[in-house]
Amino acid sequence: MKKAGFETIRIGLESSSDQFHAHTGGKTDMSSFLAAVQHLKEAGFSKNQIGVYLLVGLPGQSRAQIEDDVDRVLQAGAVPKLAEYSPIPGTGMWPEAMRRSRFPIDAEPLFQNCTLLPAAEPDVDWDFLRTTRRRIREYTYKE
Repeated sequence: MKKAGFETIRIGLESSSDQFHAHTGGKTDMSSFLAAVQHLKEAGFSKNQIGVYLLVGLPGQSRAQIEDDVDRVLQAGAVPKLAEYSPIPGTGMWPEAMRRSRFPIDAEPLFQNCTLLPAAEPDVDWDFLRTTRRRIREYTYKE
């Protein structure tokens, strides 16, 4: 991919928690992710060219888990890209999102919008996400 001229890579890790991946279908795990990042770096991609999507605002996801996700991606040598979770009817997480949401997401689809952080824990709010994104930028672009 590097030889073909690709400049940026995006990986959908979603979470650094292997338990999360096992619970949501087992699409990946941390050892596979770490190996992928290492291969990309060996191929010549820099950390700023490797973006890793992490879901935030998941039902039951703590601030500590988000911070751990971010730290583990940074330690791997890539850039975390926070993506706000939107509950979608019919998915495996939908029942838990309905239980935890402070909005009637089952009655009004507008409340499913990720900008509301509808299923997030109360302390996972926009101030926390703004601070986390600032920390990512400072760490990533300090070189």
